[in-house]
Amino acid sequence: MSFEHFLQTAWNDHAQDSAAVANRLHEGIALLEKTEQIPPLARLVVHVTGEHLGEWDRGLELIEQLRQSAQPPEGSDAESALARSKAILSLCRGDALPAGFSASDRVRILATAAGSLASHAQIATAEKFFREANKVARTLGKTDSAQRDLAVTCNNLAAALEEKKDRTFRESELMLIAAHASRRQWELAGGWLEVLRAEYRIAMSFLSAGKPSDACRHAELALEVGVANSAPPIELFFAEEAHALAQHARGEEGWRGSVEAAGRHFSAVSPEDQAWCEAILGKLRALE
Repeated sequence: MSFEHFLQTAWNDHAQDSAAVANRLHEGIALLEKTEQIPPLARLVVHVTGEHLGEWDRGLELIEQLRQSAQPPEGSDAESALARSKAILSLCRGDALPAGFSASDRVRILATAAGSLASHAQIATAEKFFREANKVARTLGKTDSAQRDLAVTCNNLAAALEEKKDRTFRESELMLIAAHASRRQWELAGGWLEVLRAEYRIAMSFLSAGKPSDACRHAELALEVGVANSAPPIELFFAEEAHALAQHARGEEGWRGSVEAAGRHFSAVSPEDQAWCEAILGKLRALE
């Protein structure tokens, strides 16, 4: 098996069976052939052992194995990637952030750690890292790669808080702050598609916070962006989902039209995506 095949297969499988992918990460280390392969493998290690499993020590052990096996040149991008990976997992474990990282690296480390901790309901620490990452990001240029990492974290933090039961008032505030921050960051780091998805995220966060009027406004913005850019059916499907739920929560009859529109978009979605969108459509059609 080639390294590229291993990496692609691992990413394809990790969401369904993170533990199994984690168990074979050492195989990826053995398949390394060049320095350029180190950063993507380190990213996979951090994502699987950190965000999915919360096994910080296990991730650190794998990063160290990777470093010893690959021995990247001093000052290389690979060495920097390993240093960031180690710092992320160490932060999540409760260690302090070492000195010496650039502002860009600090944002990437803090943002990734915040996202991982939010996935494991460590909201207070995630908020601390999230706010610090946002503060440092304001000192960076618009094209800095850290802006994208922060955009991803903002989205993931908002989504995690939407699902949290018995959310406190402070956590609800953080959810909305993160959703809006995601929209701001994607304006810098992405394109219209990312902006559309960020508007969807804001709409769903407002719905979760019990503010359907605000949710409706942002669902409409998502639809405007999607229509203006001839978005794929699946993107319009989710925008209509948010619009239908928001209108229904407001007691407006217009939700029925949005459900019908979602159904039309669903018909144009690929069979693979229909398989997991069908349950969402069923819930929309069950609204009364």
